[in-house]
Amino acid sequence: MTDAHNGSDIRSQSKPATPKVLVVEDQEVIQDLLLTVFDHEGFETRCAGTVAEALAALVSRPDFVVLDLHLPDGRGTQVLREIRERKIPAKVAVTTGTIDASLIGAADRLQPDKFFQKPYRAMELVTWIRESELFHRSAESRLRAAS
Repeated sequence: MTDAHNGSDIRSQSKPATPKVLVVEDQEVIQDLLLTVFDHEGFETRCAGTVAEALAALVSRPDFVVLDLHLPDGRGTQVLREIRERKIPAKVAVTTGTIDASLIGAADRLQPDKFFQKPYRAMELVTWIRESELFHRSAESRLRAAS
């Protein structure tokens, strides 16, 4: 199908790809807030409240992971390590309210893409996702695949 005005393919002008976001957070109020905000932004969002749930959710190959460091069954660093070992090309934002320097250091050694100190504003995460190079590359590749 072509645009009568300029002869270009209309399918290649469709809306940008939907980023897939995995929120790993044990506090339900934060999960609910991020789910609401991300849904409003048009993101495809899954939530996990434990390390075990997060590891299982990685099969969905998220584009972005919002990762709390303190979880009921372990540390977010376990999830980040698994993302790196599996070579999942997700961008990872670590969110934490901790002042534990050893935990922050352990997370930093696994090279997250961004740190957000709690409390943070949900729109900071939206901005980070929207400005991410991965989002733009993912959007372009998905559009090419859809044409």
